[in-house]
Amino acid sequence: MTSSDSTSSDLLNRIKAQDREAFQLLVLWAGPFVMRWLQPLRLPPADIEDVFQETFLAVYRKIDAFRETRDGSFRVWLKTIAQRRAIDIRRRRSPLTPAEQAAEVAELTTFDDTVHESDTQRSIWIACRATEAQFSPHVWQAFYRTAILSQSTAEVADSLGFSPVMVRKYKSRVLAVLRSELAFWT
Repeated sequence: MTSSDSTSSDLLNRIKAQDREAFQLLVLWAGPFVMRWLQPLRLPPADIEDVFQETFLAVYRKIDAFRETRDGSFRVWLKTIAQRRAIDIRRRRSPLTPAEQAAEVAELTTFDDTVHESDTQRSIWIACRATEAQFSPHVWQAFYRTAILSQSTAEVADSLGFSPVMVRKYKSRVLAVLRSELAFWT
């Protein structure tokens, strides 16, 4: 099991346990992908909103069925759900001939899955939030002040009431989880 497996399992377990913050993080991260996949379909805005909502409702309801098999498999699973919801919406609005159905399937399977710079920035921010949620405020502060603010270990240890060894240990633990989160979110 890789570190990204355990991280995605942690997030998915939190969602399975109906952790609203975990689900909000998921929608915040994955929502722009879903919207980008839907834009080329030229659906009316109301239909795009319906597909978006139905996609995340299906994720919420079916999260127990998801099995991580490789890096990126969640995004593939999500994309499949969005594709199926888009097909369902189109069929409900107007029945298609077999030729139109075949063209629709071809169109839907060419979703743009490009990762843009803004996606990466958002993913890093979400990975940091997800990591911070897994630690006590003092442990996060020990990491943040030494790794991000470049304060000395001795200074941070003194102000937080930890030994310098503990500050280094906490920094190391947070970095390990952060790397794991980044592997899942980016």
